[in-house]
Amino acid sequence: MDFFSPIVDERAARELIRMVEGEGQRGPIQIPTMTPAALTSRNLDFASYSIQYVYLLAQMAEDEVNRVFWATKTSELLQKFNSAFIHLAARMFGILANKYADYLIAENKAMSELKTFALAVQRLQRAPGQLTPLHPIFLKLCLKTHHYNYAAELLQEPITSIMAEDRQMDVLGVLLFFYYGGLVHVGLKAFDAAIQCFSAVLCAPTEKSISAVAVAAYQKLILVSLIKYGEIVPLPKVTANTLRNIRVLCQPYNELVSAFTAGSVPAFDRAVERGRAQLEAHHSLGLVSQCRRALLSSKIQQLTKVYLTLSLTDLAKRVGLPGPAEALELLLVMIADGSINAQIDQHTDLVSFGQAGEQFETVETLAALDAKITNSAKLYERIRSLDSELRVTRAYVSKANNLDTSGVAGLSLTGETADMME
Repeated sequence: MDFFSPIVDERAARELIRMVEGEGQRGPIQIPTMTPAALTSRNLDFASYSIQYVYLLAQMAEDEVNRVFWATKTSELLQKFNSAFIHLAARMFGILANKYADYLIAENKAMSELKTFALAVQRLQRAPGQLTPLHPIFLKLCLKTHHYNYAAELLQEPITSIMAEDRQMDVLGVLLFFYYGGLVHVGLKAFDAAIQCFSAVLCAPTEKSISAVAVAAYQKLILVSLIKYGEIVPLPKVTANTLRNIRVLCQPYNELVSAFTAGSVPAFDRAVERGRAQLEAHHSLGLVSQCRRALLSSKIQQLTKVYLTLSLTDLAKRVGLPGPAEALELLLVMIADGSINAQIDQHTDLVSFGQAGEQFETVETLAALDAKITNSAKLYERIRSLDSELRVTRAYVSKANNLDTSGVAGLSLTGETADMME
């Protein structure tokens, strides 16, 4: 067979891939260099030539002159590839798709192709829940366009298998999927889910070298843990060896943890300034800012357990804020999200803390409250019914009559009071 023989079954597809990769029994086959005009003239349909398109377009990816033609054809391939055979070349397909994604990001066109990639992921899967080379690419595009909810739909599907046949899905692709997934959850403020994704990266088996993805995942896990829990969450024991090597590469983050756990806002700010260059390079300053707010919120919550009333000036000084204006801003946010229950007198600048009352805002809470009220009403009616039944029983009437005739019902409390006073 030659390179342009149509693919009619899986055997032919495997044979072409082996020949292109130099592993076929008939020897290696050369991928022809095609100009846009030459490729167009052949009029190759995507159903019969999907694998040929993968290799041809991967070769054309570096052609800056014909960039638009290449992008158009790659988009068509993502929409029209033959799902019966393309999985056999999924690794190369993923490489091509990743180059196309980078092109879209550079040209600020990623938004227009999100649906194309989402559908391509579904079509490439051999079974529901299978992780493919297109998964991390789609998540990357969602992150770049801030379409976190679109990515969350994909992340809701549990991963039950990996497209590992013939090395179609490598370890890096798996790590990137969970790392990007963690970042998507961070964007949605779903911090527990983010921690799970970052932990999955750290639990992956590694060689002697340390993965850059694992280092980045641990850095983000530190910040998310501080925001959510005020400390680094315990990680599985299998991560012990990996973490021992990674922590050495995370010095700015280690200093942030020390300052946070010590409850020192000035120390936290100094740690941020010392590591600002690295934190900015890692795109972590946004999470660091959230960590600082979490630290301040934690200190205010501690004050509510000690003081009933504080001035804004005194509160700012105790927490480590520049002044009363910043203290007021943070208090309003905490009151709005239900973190604390407080009232602010703007005339005197006094803050009065109270017990955080239960907020009946969600459908679940209202349903539970309604159920309790209904049960209480039923219990009350049952007690009334039992009381009415008891009052007409012969035994009750007899005892009541005996008590009335013996004078016990009219007993004076004078003697009992006197005894108690002695």
